[in-house]
Amino acid sequence: MRRALAASRILAIAAVVAAGLFPIYYLALTALKPTGLLFAVPPRFIFSPSLEAFQQVLAEGHVRYFMTSLIVSTASALLAAALAAAGAFAFTYYRFPWREGAFFLCILGRMFPPVTTLVPVFLMVKMLGLLDHPLGLILVYVAFEVPLVLLIMRGFFVQVPGELYESASLDGAGTFQLFSRIALPLTMPGLLASGVLSFILTWNELLFALVLTSARARTASVALASFLEAEGSVQWQLVASLGVLTILPVFLFMGAMHRFMVRGLTLGALKG
Repeated sequence: MRRALAASRILAIAAVVAAGLFPIYYLALTALKPTGLLFAVPPRFIFSPSLEAFQQVLAEGHVRYFMTSLIVSTASALLAAALAAAGAFAFTYYRFPWREGAFFLCILGRMFPPVTTLVPVFLMVKMLGLLDHPLGLILVYVAFEVPLVLLIMRGFFVQVPGELYESASLDGAGTFQLFSRIALPLTMPGLLASGVLSFILTWNELLFALVLTSARARTASVALASFLEAEGSVQWQLVASLGVLTILPVFLFMGAMHRFMVRGLTLGALKG
């Protein structure tokens, strides 16, 4: 009975993983198919792969879109993590009136659908003269990611024993030293996990990147969405190859940071 139950669980997990990976597999398959086999009926799954679509994407200078996405996502994740970590420490270390209400106001912006703030955000970025500029995207993404990281990090800072702060304070440690030498090292797994999550969300974001950029600050997601011919027909091979190149950095990044992210999120969920 136990073996049958274990086998059924394995089959269920394998089915879920296969269902999740199949779109990615078919995307890579489409990118590697020769043009003549793209719409073959029945579909051909065995063929000599062609890198023509990847060569065309790289030859047309689309690498700059990936560099823009990398710069914007990395800067946004680092700034959001730094600001949210400082804010989470303040909300857990200090005792002041209306602390919970202030914390609620800090995360309130994350509760609204992003599209509801599109117009005011566009007007503010325009007033700052940052339309079609990476800095404009970074400021917007930081504003939206700080509440999420703050919500995650507060759960980690709450777990830091107050006795450690008291002991360090008696030894002459100031507030900044309490934050940088005691609280931050103990909550580093959560900070890494929330930073990775912020990077992925920013990398995949399309709405604000589409509205706030046109040419100079176009990101990879916008380039992928705008791969249409004048006649309106989709260039499926180019879209697929650009899609593969777009998700590849996320896969590599998640592979490198996987253990930190799992450890960080599980520690935040299980400690208490």
